[in-house]
Amino acid sequence: MTAIIVDVCTMLDSRAHLWCLIILANLTRLPSNQWNLVARHPSLIPTLTFALSCKQEETRRFAAYTIQNLSMNSRVRDELADSCTLLKILCKSVVLGDVSASNGESLASIATLKNLVSDASNIFKMLNAPVFLKNLTVVALRAEAFVTDDMQFMACDTLATFSHWLDRVSRTPLLKEEKYVKVALPTHQNVGWKTWEED
Repeated sequence: MTAIIVDVCTMLDSRAHLWCLIILANLTRLPSNQWNLVARHPSLIPTLTFALSCKQEETRRFAAYTIQNLSMNSRVRDELADSCTLLKILCKSVVLGDVSASNGESLASIATLKNLVSDASNIFKMLNAPVFLKNLTVVALRAEAFVTDDMQFMACDTLATFSHWLDRVSRTPLLKEEKYVKVALPTHQNVGWKTWEED
């Protein structure tokens, strides 16, 4: 039955595709369904990626809710983060809000990125995603009128988690040598190549 639902989600000319996305969004609310759906239906993530990139706002919103729910499962996160197309669309969806709308799509996209970033193994994938840091920073700074308090908080939390992992990576290898042990990072020092001393 779920195979039919996944197939119908791609039929944008059918009125049933939105209802199928709503069904998937509700099915993924149950954590035990999340991995099962992805494991049994390899076309699910490409289908949701396709739905998230369409022009119909309701379709995008329920696709975003479904992806958000899937990203809560640690086994599914790698599958989601491995899709460069999905990451690119999620990063764009972060700033697709509208003052008159409830911003469900934007908030769900930010929440998905937050969930993906909570796994350290995904930080390099996120760095390769176009406009990941730029769009989250725009939301964190409330540079656009559509940004709500929830969106701003979630974007700040995502950036904080991301910077935490980068900080851990930056401290791991170099603090073992004697000359680096007492150095506080960041040093805020400029470094040149064999610069000369001026009188």
